[in-house]
Amino acid sequence: MSNQLQFPSIALALSLSCALGGCVDAVDDDAPDTAVAEQAIYHNEVRLRRLQAVVLEEGGDEIFLTASQSSGGGINIIRPPGDPDYWRFDHPGELSMDNHVGTIISGSLLIVNLREQDGGPDEQIGTIDFMLDNAGKPKTFNTPTGNFLGMDSGQFVVRFTNGANYKAWFQVGP
Repeated sequence: MSNQLQFPSIALALSLSCALGGCVDAVDDDAPDTAVAEQAIYHNEVRLRRLQAVVLEEGGDEIFLTASQSSGGGINIIRPPGDPDYWRFDHPGELSMDNHVGTIISGSLLIVNLREQDGGPDEQIGTIDFMLDNAGKPKTFNTPTGNFLGMDSGQFVVRFTNGANYKAWFQVGP
Protein backbone atom coordinates (compact mmCIF):
# COMPACT_ATOMS: atom_id res chain seq x y z
CA MET A 1 0.00 0.00 0.00
CA SER A 2 1.40 3.41 -0.90
CA ASN A 3 1.96 6.26 1.57
CA GLN A 4 -0.66 8.31 -0.26
CA LEU A 5 -3.38 5.85 0.78
CA GLN A 6 -2.14 5.36 4.36
CA PHE A 7 -2.17 9.05 5.38
CA PRO A 8 -5.79 9.73 4.35
CA SER A 9 -6.81 6.61 6.31
CA ILE A 10 -4.97 7.85 9.38
CA ALA A 11 -6.52 11.30 9.00
CA LEU A 12 -9.97 9.76 8.65
CA ALA A 13 -9.44 7.56 11.73
CA LEU A 14 -8.18 10.56 13.75
CA SER A 15 -11.13 12.64 12.58
CA LEU A 16 -13.62 9.93 13.59
CA SER A 17 -11.84 9.47 16.92
CA CYS A 18 -12.10 13.19 17.65
CA ALA A 19 -15.75 13.30 16.68
CA LEU A 20 -16.59 10.43 19.02
CA GLY A 21 -14.18 11.25 21.85
CA GLY A 22 -14.32 15.02 21.81
CA CYS A 23 -10.63 15.62 21.00
CA VAL A 24 -10.11 16.92 24.54
CA ASP A 25 -6.50 15.73 24.47
CA ALA A 26 -5.81 17.26 21.04
CA VAL A 27 -5.73 20.84 22.36
CA ASP A 28 -3.36 22.75 24.62
CA ASP A 29 -3.89 21.45 28.17
CA ASP A 30 -3.05 24.87 29.61
CA ALA A 31 -5.75 26.72 27.67
CA PRO A 32 -8.56 28.00 29.94
CA ASP A 33 -11.33 26.62 27.69
CA THR A 34 -9.81 23.14 27.84
CA ALA A 35 -10.23 22.90 31.61
CA VAL A 36 -13.87 23.91 31.32
CA ALA A 37 -14.48 21.44 28.48
CA GLU A 38 -12.84 18.58 30.37
CA GLN A 39 -14.74 19.47 33.52
CA ALA A 40 -18.09 19.58 31.72
CA ILE A 41 -17.44 16.30 29.92
CA TYR A 42 -15.91 14.32 32.75
CA HIS A 43 -16.93 15.85 36.06
CA ASN A 44 -20.36 17.48 35.93
CA GLU A 45 -22.77 14.81 34.73
CA VAL A 46 -25.81 14.60 37.00
CA ARG A 47 -27.38 11.15 37.47
CA LEU A 48 -30.50 10.21 39.41
CA ARG A 49 -29.60 7.32 41.73
CA ARG A 50 -32.56 7.03 44.12
CA LEU A 51 -36.09 8.37 44.43
CA GLN A 52 -38.21 8.16 47.56
CA ALA A 53 -41.91 8.96 47.88
CA VAL A 54 -42.57 10.38 51.35
CA VAL A 55 -46.04 11.91 50.75
CA LEU A 56 -47.84 11.12 47.48
CA GLU A 57 -49.58 13.67 45.27
CA GLU A 58 -52.59 11.34 45.03
CA GLY A 59 -53.40 7.64 45.44
CA GLY A 60 -50.90 6.62 42.75
CA ASP A 61 -48.18 8.86 41.38
CA GLU A 62 -46.63 8.47 37.92
CA ILE A 63 -43.29 10.27 38.36
CA PHE A 64 -40.74 11.50 35.83
CA LEU A 65 -38.19 14.34 35.63
CA THR A 66 -37.25 17.03 33.16
CA ALA A 67 -33.98 18.94 32.95
CA SER A 68 -32.95 22.02 30.99
CA GLN A 69 -30.22 24.65 30.90
CA SER A 70 -31.01 28.23 31.92
CA SER A 71 -28.82 29.33 29.00
CA GLY A 72 -31.20 27.71 26.52
CA GLY A 73 -31.37 24.52 24.51
CA GLY A 74 -33.67 21.53 24.64
CA ILE A 75 -35.39 19.78 27.50
CA ASN A 76 -34.21 16.36 28.64
CA ILE A 77 -37.08 14.13 29.78
CA ILE A 78 -35.95 11.51 32.28
CA ARG A 79 -38.08 8.38 32.37
CA PRO A 80 -37.36 4.71 32.99
CA PRO A 81 -36.69 2.64 29.88
CA GLY A 82 -39.59 0.57 28.56
CA ASP A 83 -43.24 0.52 29.51
CA PRO A 84 -44.52 2.16 31.63
CA ASP A 85 -42.56 5.33 30.95
CA TYR A 86 -42.80 6.62 34.53
CA TRP A 87 -41.92 5.51 38.04
CA ARG A 88 -45.10 4.38 39.79
CA PHE A 89 -45.61 5.00 43.51
CA ASP A 90 -48.84 3.66 45.04
CA HIS A 91 -47.58 4.23 48.59
CA PRO A 92 -44.51 5.76 50.24
CA GLY A 93 -41.40 3.87 49.24
CA GLU A 94 -38.07 4.04 47.50
CA LEU A 95 -36.63 3.02 44.13
CA SER A 96 -33.00 2.72 43.06
CA MET A 97 -32.04 3.76 39.54
CA ASP A 98 -29.24 5.04 37.34
CA ASN A 99 -30.54 7.67 34.92
CA HIS A 100 -28.67 10.48 33.18
CA VAL A 101 -30.32 13.82 34.06
CA GLY A 102 -28.03 16.40 32.45
CA THR A 103 -24.66 18.11 32.61
CA ILE A 104 -23.81 21.17 34.68
CA ILE A 105 -22.29 23.77 32.35
CA SER A 106 -20.26 26.75 33.52
CA GLY A 107 -22.34 29.95 33.43
CA SER A 108 -25.68 28.13 33.32
CA LEU A 109 -28.08 26.50 35.77
CA LEU A 110 -29.15 22.91 35.22
CA ILE A 111 -32.84 23.13 36.17
CA VAL A 112 -34.29 19.78 37.30
CA ASN A 113 -38.06 19.37 37.73
CA LEU A 114 -39.80 16.42 39.40
CA ARG A 115 -43.20 15.95 37.77
CA GLU A 116 -46.29 13.76 38.18
CA GLN A 117 -48.24 12.87 35.05
CA ASP A 118 -51.99 12.53 35.04
CA GLY A 119 -54.72 12.31 32.42
CA GLY A 120 -54.65 16.11 32.29
CA PRO A 121 -51.73 18.50 32.59
CA ASP A 122 -48.63 17.26 34.41
CA GLU A 123 -48.21 18.46 38.01
CA GLN A 124 -44.89 19.96 39.01
CA ILE A 125 -43.86 18.56 42.40
CA GLY A 126 -40.64 20.53 42.68
CA THR A 127 -37.58 22.11 41.14
CA ILE A 128 -33.90 22.17 42.10
CA ASP A 129 -31.08 23.92 40.29
CA PHE A 130 -27.49 22.72 39.94
CA MET A 131 -24.65 25.10 39.14
CA LEU A 132 -20.89 25.46 39.36
CA ASP A 133 -19.40 27.75 41.98
CA ASN A 134 -16.48 30.08 41.17
CA ALA A 135 -14.02 27.23 41.72
CA GLY A 136 -15.91 24.95 39.28
CA LYS A 137 -17.33 22.77 42.05
CA PRO A 138 -20.96 21.56 41.62
CA LYS A 139 -23.55 22.86 44.08
CA THR A 140 -27.33 23.25 44.27
CA PHE A 141 -29.46 26.35 44.25
CA ASN A 142 -32.65 26.01 46.33
CA THR A 143 -36.05 27.01 44.99
CA PRO A 144 -39.41 27.43 46.77
CA THR A 145 -40.26 23.78 45.90
CA GLY A 146 -36.82 22.15 46.07
CA ASN A 147 -34.30 22.11 48.91
CA PHE A 148 -30.82 20.66 49.23
CA LEU A 149 -30.79 18.49 52.39
CA GLY A 150 -27.10 17.56 52.42
CA MET A 151 -24.71 14.94 51.10
CA ASP A 152 -25.15 11.18 51.53
CA SER A 153 -22.28 8.94 50.38
CA GLY A 154 -21.16 11.63 47.92
CA GLN A 155 -24.65 12.19 46.51
CA PHE A 156 -26.72 15.37 46.66
CA VAL A 157 -29.95 14.70 48.58
CA VAL A 158 -32.83 16.95 47.55
CA ARG A 159 -36.40 17.30 48.80
CA PHE A 160 -39.15 18.25 46.34
CA THR A 161 -42.27 19.68 48.00
CA ASN A 162 -45.27 21.07 46.14
CA GLY A 163 -48.33 19.15 47.31
CA ALA A 164 -46.33 15.93 47.45
CA ASN A 165 -43.03 15.25 49.18
CA TYR A 166 -40.27 13.32 47.41
CA LYS A 167 -36.56 12.91 48.11
CA ALA A 168 -34.03 12.31 45.36
CA TRP A 169 -30.36 11.35 45.41
CA PHE A 170 -28.24 12.82 42.61
CA GLN A 171 -24.67 11.81 41.83
CA VAL A 172 -22.56 14.49 40.18
CA GLY A 173 -19.37 13.36 38.54
CA PRO A 174 -17.88 10.96 36.06
